[in-house]
Amino acid sequence: MTTPGRNDPCPCGSGRKYKLCCLRVNDAITHDAVALRTAEGTTVPTLLEFAATVYGPYLLDEAWQQFFDGVEVQPPDIEHDWFDTLFIPWFLFEFIADPTRRRKRRVRVPHGSVAAEYLATFPQKLNDSERRFIEAGLNTASSFHLVTGVSPGRSLDLEDVLTGARHRVLERSASTTVRQGALLFARVVARGESAIMSGCAPIVLPPLWRIRIAELRNIVFARKRSGVDREDVRRAGGELLRFLHHAVDEILNPAPVTLQNTDGDPIELITLRFTIRCSVRDAFDRLETLSLWRGDEAMEDPDFDERGNLKSVSIVWSKRGNRLHKEWDNTTLGNLRIERDLLTASVNSRRRAARIRREIEKR
Repeated sequence: MTTPGRNDPCPCGSGRKYKLCCLRVNDAITHDAVALRTAEGTTVPTLLEFAATVYGPYLLDEAWQQFFDGVEVQPPDIEHDWFDTLFIPWFLFEFIADPTRRRKRRVRVPHGSVAAEYLATFPQKLNDSERRFIEAGLNTASSFHLVTGVSPGRSLDLEDVLTGARHRVLERSASTTVRQGALLFARVVARGESAIMSGCAPIVLPPLWRIRIAELRNIVFARKRSGVDREDVRRAGGELLRFLHHAVDEILNPAPVTLQNTDGDPIELITLRFTIRCSVRDAFDRLETLSLWRGDEAMEDPDFDERGNLKSVSIVWSKRGNRLHKEWDNTTLGNLRIERDLLTASVNSRRRAARIRREIEKR
């Protein structure tokens, strides 16, 4: 995506020059987004000071444990990758202390979020931009967003995977590194057409995780008959955070790859050898029922002597269909080779080795 020149035709298709059409609107949107970002810079430190002064360090500790619920983590650490990027905005605007929780000592906790308490207690200390930022922040919930467009150094186009809401956020830094199709867990603070990301997890989820997020949506919001809205996402915040931490752990610490055969068994190449006391033809006649074919069609790479006697032959051990792949007509299980007095069976799992041994000895 590139920004048109002032005298270029407007990309909206109006036929007018860009400077006489959408440039003015875009400038106004950008101006409002910059105002949101500026207000964020002055408001967040004020809210943190308010939380520390009124509620003490216990509230931050409790929020930190809830934010990383189920994840082993040290006490709040300003050097932690998540501390400034996502935890602090979430703590100020989304964390609500459980009033029924038993605590080791009597401490004061807010009835709502820290930002909501401050807005209700000290509205006179906020200018218009700061008040609008807090109001917009309280109308936001952390969610998974698909990057649908990128204007490097300027903005990102985001679509909330859970609610379907779309925003173009002013984002100079992330727009130079994030690519279209990526997934971000972020808080999009919007006021009208203007929006910024006020909090974002410091890891990008690959596009394939959109399928997993869609499955999560179907499970968490299964009872919703209509569309999922912001309040639904806010109420499910704990489940979304747990899913996020699980995703990050899976991405950063992937399970080792395990190879499996077409039956789902771990791959292990095994060769069984048998001494036979009969002709190659007699052995073939006994074993051809292990193949889906009969007679000459069951022979693989046959070799005959000058009298027409069978000297060596292979048989493909196979069966009809497949338990894991219903669309398959047949499945190859292994290969048998008969040559002189030696029968060799080659398979790729312990379970198949045990089975072919039983089948051969029975025949």
